Amino acid sequence: MADEAIGPRPASRAAASSRTKHAEWAIWALILLVALGPFLLDAGSADGSWLRLALYPALLVYVAVTQGALSEPRQLIVLPIGLGLLLALCLASALWAIDPSTTLRRFGLLAIVAVIIFMVVEGAGTSRTLVALRYSLAVILVLNYLTVAASPLGVHGLAGPEPALVGNWRGLMTHKNSAAIGCAFTILIWLFTAKGGWLRWTVILGAAYFLLRTQSKTSLGALAIALLFGLAFKLLPRRAWPIAIAAATVLVALVVVVGQDHLGEISQYLSQPDALTGRGDIWRIMLSYASTNPLLGAGYASFWDIGPASPVFAYTRDSWVTTIAHGHNGYLDMLVQIGVPGLILGVFVLIIAPAWRLLVADRRALCSGPFLAAGLAFYAVRDVTETSFLTGDKLSWVLILFILALIGANTRRRTSTIAACQRADERRAPR
Repeated sequence: MADEAIGPRPASRAAASSRTKHAEWAIWALILLVALGPFLLDAGSADGSWLRLALYPALLVYVAVTQGALSEPRQLIVLPIGLGLLLALCLASALWAIDPSTTLRRFGLLAIVAVIIFMVVEGAGTSRTLVALRYSLAVILVLNYLTVAASPLGVHGLAGPEPALVGNWRGLMTHKNSAAIGCAFTILIWLFTAKGGWLRWTVILGAAYFLLRTQSKTSLGALAIALLFGLAFKLLPRRAWPIAIAAATVLVALVVVVGQDHLGEISQYLSQPDALTGRGDIWRIMLSYASTNPLLGAGYASFWDIGPASPVFAYTRDSWVTTIAHGHNGYLDMLVQIGVPGLILGVFVLIIAPAWRLLVADRRALCSGPFLAAGLAFYAVRDVTETSFLTGDKLSWVLILFILALIGANTRRRTSTIAACQRADERRAPR
């Protein structure tokens, strides 16, 4: 049985098949554009070349036409209410943003990518979306290896702006962190959703080795935690989850208590220039700004990388911090851009609500639950020291949106899809 359609039903099986096929093609096009576009089409500006930016509206038009949105415009209304409110707040922040034109321009890309992803997941269905993601990420992995083998650009060199990255693999990506994210998600999706066999383990091992060569500690740590969450979701029965959550809560509370006892040493460590590779300096500036602008923030995408108007120049002028494009903490970046209300809404929409939907969903009707739980855990942890949230067309944010869309599609399934999910799980079981 195929995935159950969500939303308006096509007029015929032929129409349904056509929409599904076009949605799959759109997933391939989007992943390739996101992964390769910045490297191939970047004109050196923060927002990329006009050609690159024009491809996203073109892809949106293609998706809208092939999914029948011209005859049924309501199909464009695909974003869940929470995510819609979060994006609406980002748009509204242009009213008080430091650089309103940058806010509007970057918001346009943010909204287009989100609508494309939710539309193609609705059109392709869960199983076909996962297949398209699996193989497109595997193709990116192969291209990354070929780039490392054939070109010095596949490895960070001395000519780059960050000497500490010399020798780290990045493949065809612009940065080793992007390559690491792709590798981590490749491991998760092939481990939890693919059938057993030589191809599955070849891709997983290939992605694991490339991830190690990127030397991305954040992605490695987040992947380890994500694997634990995925396995726990797969192996623990629902009745054991309250105990697991209680144990995790106690562990977090103990960490907080111990942290308070060593607050002085932690503060002293973070005050050192090389603490967490300089993140201490960045976070102090962000927290200082948030303390004086707690409600509204600087406006979406209007804190970093907007030239001399950036608030960072009020705190330092000669530091390297003025040259970076994000705060290496997705939570703090939401705080300084859209304020405390935006941070609370963002955490609820991006982490708490989808996690709750996974926990209360009927496991029999929840296809690929372990992968979704692992993916959710990965980006929730990763954004403690990197920034993925609300980052336009960055690979990390695109994969977050796919996780959210897949969770939504899975948890809206009716009981009639339970047998299909069970058969899919049986096919994926290692032999």
